[in-house]
Amino acid sequence: MKKIISSVLLFAILAVAALALVSCAPAKDPAKAEAALKEAGYEVSNLTVDGVGMVSGMKVEDDTIKTVTIQYYADKDAANEAYDELKEEWDEVKDDEDYKDYEIGKSGTMVWAGHKDAIKAAR
Repeated sequence: MKKIISSVLLFAILAVAALALVSCAPAKDPAKAEAALKEAGYEVSNLTVDGVGMVSGMKVEDDTIKTVTIQYYADKDAANEAYDELKEEWDEVKDDEDYKDYEIGKSGTMVWAGHKDAIKAAR
């Protein structure tokens, strides 16, 4: 009985953790990310460059410029390559005080970088 209960608890913990990780990403649909950012008061651009969809948002709040850029790739290989390049750049600046509220991420064919609040607004 103890084994069954601990298995159920482990499954529940893993399910909650998976939901928490997924909820940190911006919207998978560029139009939804754009709409969410606009609703949150961000100036938004939505464009496609060389086949890569891009949604960017910017807002000045409490003397802080909050930005986010979300790139939507056609396939996971292209997204992985873009993320690896971004990660190299991020590793050079992530400890800088100016970037303490910024983060980068990847989910499927989507790669993003920006202020934590802007990423949250793009959900």
